[in-house]
Amino acid sequence: MKALTYDAHGGTDVLQYKDVASPSPQADDVIVDVAATTVNHLDLIQRAGYFTLDGYALPHIAGMDVVGTVIEVGANVTRVAVGDRVGIDPSMHCAPDGSAYGGENDLYGKLGVIGATLNGGYADQCLAPQTHVYAIPDDISFEHAVVFPTAWMTAHHALFDVGMLEAGETVMIHAAASGVSIAAIQWAKSVGAIVLATAGSEEKCQKALELGADHTCNNRSEDVAKWAREITAG
Repeated sequence: MKALTYDAHGGTDVLQYKDVASPSPQADDVIVDVAATTVNHLDLIQRAGYFTLDGYALPHIAGMDVVGTVIEVGANVTRVAVGDRVGIDPSMHCAPDGSAYGGENDLYGKLGVIGATLNGGYADQCLAPQTHVYAIPDDISFEHAVVFPTAWMTAHHALFDVGMLEAGETVMIHAAASGVSIAAIQWAKSVGAIVLATAGSEEKCQKALELGADHTCNNRSEDVAKWAREITAG
């Protein structure tokens, strides 16, 4: 298959579009024919060499956000079938032993992440455990669906799995114009929470209001803590 890969740190000049080995599924794996991927911030800083996750190595195929069509399944796969349109959860937490990535699931150590430490979406095909693929509704395009994996799953985990956010509670979301925060504002409003959002410009604050934030604060010109106490009556 073809892939956009690199074997040295640097700018876009280190990228190489070339033939690489196609992935082979184990019993609990699927192979996805990649339809779309994203340019994630981590893709850029790892290629530049500023920061890398534990387990990252060169050469590398980036692309954390992956959507496409299932073209091959392992012997134990029942969750999806060939021809299904799917998105991939890039975090290999809870990857099954029957997957090629079964040993990459240490949440508090060397956690495998598709596109970050494992081969990602900058290729014709991408391997993932069946437990980590999710059906894409027919009325959502690949180009729309591909923004969900990293930003929306991260925001959901933070708000609900960790924060246990409920209707009527107040949540403050910083960096309101970032991908994760754009998702978080909409997630929080969807369950009836009161959203306080901060950002570094009036334009970004306005965008947060358009997304559903109830109150916004320009963190370059206002005292965020004072503002929050005033908005929430202490």
